Amino acid sequence: MKKYNLVLIVILTLIGASVIPTVNGLNKVIESKISSEFESFEEGFGPWTPKAHMPDTLEWFISRTQETAYDGEWSLNYTADGSFDWGAVWMQREINLTNGTWDVNLEFYVSGGADTPINAWAVISYIGFDEPEVWMDFTTIAYIENKSWSLFDYQKIIELNVPKTIWVAFGFRINWETWRTYYFDSVTISGIPDQDNNCGDVNDDNSVDIDDIVYLINFIFSNGVEPLPQICIGDVNYDEQVDIDDVVYLINYIFAGGLAPVDDCCG
Repeated sequence: MKKYNLVLIVILTLIGASVIPTVNGLNKVIESKISSEFESFEEGFGPWTPKAHMPDTLEWFISRTQETAYDGEWSLNYTADGSFDWGAVWMQREINLTNGTWDVNLEFYVSGGADTPINAWAVISYIGFDEPEVWMDFTTIAYIENKSWSLFDYQKIIELNVPKTIWVAFGFRINWETWRTYYFDSVTISGIPDQDNNCGDVNDDNSVDIDDIVYLINFIFSNGVEPLPQICIGDVNYDEQVDIDDVVYLINYIFAGGLAPVDDCCG
């Protein structure tokens, strides 16, 4: 508690004395309101995990390879035995979202299509609350008909009343009785909050309190971590930048009965 008191004394002293610093970088201007994650598998699988729904007697694997790549030197080799003409192979991971409405978009590149559309395997994707277990959980978004790198994408609106973990996955579904290899690379997951965010909860602990004031001060004055899950959560007065005015706004709100943070600082 002494640490918090000291910080408040310093900030309130600066405010009262009207000597708030104006060094470069003090005003953290919001450049983007889109939170995204990218993986090109240059150093491993990252947060992604291989999984499949296949007949027990048939082989499959996902491995990193330098045979071809869309971005960098590495991509993923998806190989499976399609002798029974059913099954799916995919990579999956979890994503943590805060409350609100999110437009989640999954993009990735695929190479190694079939010679003809007749025996092409299907590109599949998944975005949802439960971990995918079987090929029927997935949505078929296209068929792999092009041996050059092609971009595929899948989008879903996720509505949350409380923070929650969702699952995201991409891969192929067997559609022909043969062995086949496809290559996947450059995966991007982006989520765009469409409406209400917990503005002012810059440390993402589901409450707006003195911890958020300290967090925001560290971000502005000490190059601390950006507000979570995106910088605009700290724009509590909605002037399209995160700066000392937002710290003062939060202090007034928490300690002096001032106005609450705006309803949608990321709108």
